[in-house]
Amino acid sequence: MFRLGRHFAGHILRSIAIVTFLFFCLVALIELVEVGNRPNLGLFERPLITLASVGLTAISWAGDLLPISILVGSVLALIDLQNNRELIVAKSSGVSIWGILAVPAFATLVIGIFVSYAGEVAVLHSKQLVEKNVGIIESSQLTSQGSGRWIKQQSDGGPFFMRAKYLSDDGLRMRDVSVFKYDANQGLGEQIVAQDAEFVGNAWQLIKGTLITSNGEKRSFERLDLIVSATKESISLQLGSVHQMNIFTLRDFIQSVKVENSNVAAALMRLRRAEALPALLVGSLLIAFAFTVGYRRHGTSGSQVLYGIVLGFVLYVVTKLLERAGSSGVMDATLAAWGPAIVAIVIGTSVLLWKEDG
Repeated sequence: MFRLGRHFAGHILRSIAIVTFLFFCLVALIELVEVGNRPNLGLFERPLITLASVGLTAISWAGDLLPISILVGSVLALIDLQNNRELIVAKSSGVSIWGILAVPAFATLVIGIFVSYAGEVAVLHSKQLVEKNVGIIESSQLTSQGSGRWIKQQSDGGPFFMRAKYLSDDGLRMRDVSVFKYDANQGLGEQIVAQDAEFVGNAWQLIKGTLITSNGEKRSFERLDLIVSATKESISLQLGSVHQMNIFTLRDFIQSVKVENSNVAAALMRLRRAEALPALLVGSLLIAFAFTVGYRRHGTSGSQVLYGIVLGFVLYVVTKLLERAGSSGVMDATLAAWGPAIVAIVIGTSVLLWKEDG
């Protein structure tokens, strides 16, 4: 039975790999067009750097679409096995659906654990190496924050507020920075406008700006240090992009933060989603088995493929909606991350039990 399970698992995994590769190629083509608009990048100007950036982005998206790949790939593989009567022969020989499912489910679980704890870590680390070591100019690493991103800081002279129109992924570098010192008794105090800011040590280093006193006097400076009580980790957690943090970094940051902020919910949601990914992939496989396996007198393979694609995108949309709710703090992160996985496993198992045992 184990050899039979390995045969079915190999067939299913090959189909999943093909679907994942198709998603990878589609995203790579889109990203290749988009990357041409970035400074110092282009397929003809810097081919190796461009291809590395495109490939890593495509891998990230392919990993994000992995639940759909597993569901659609499993449906295609099971239809092929069904058309070849392999599943019917296996069941007629006394092998239950659970015996057929055991090895593919275990393989899917291992894939999910590998992606969450090793694959994503390697991709993020490779992205950082590409950004730091291949000479991409600094401005290309800063992303627009619309009308500006705000953060409150505490210094020896009292609290002040910072606004940045451009931020780095880790939140430690800013561009087009405004600083407002405010006192509850005296009102608005000094104002600072700077071209750039970087968090170094325990201070914000403001570069090339103007200090405006409460009296309206202006004084230009090349560099101004604002010593604060925050740490690099707390700044990154408040301003940094949680999508640039792997599962281990997220755990350390969440444990180190002492004050709740708008980015904690997003970081916690990303952590819970990575932890729940193996279960979600197994749930996708169970749904594929539940709605594909079984002898049918009527219906075509085309209709089953359509059902698989629709189910895959429904699962993806629901997962993303709950992820958005968890990231904004509207819903508990654990419930938002584990909910789709548990529902998929329960639905898939229930339908298989009904088909197998009645």
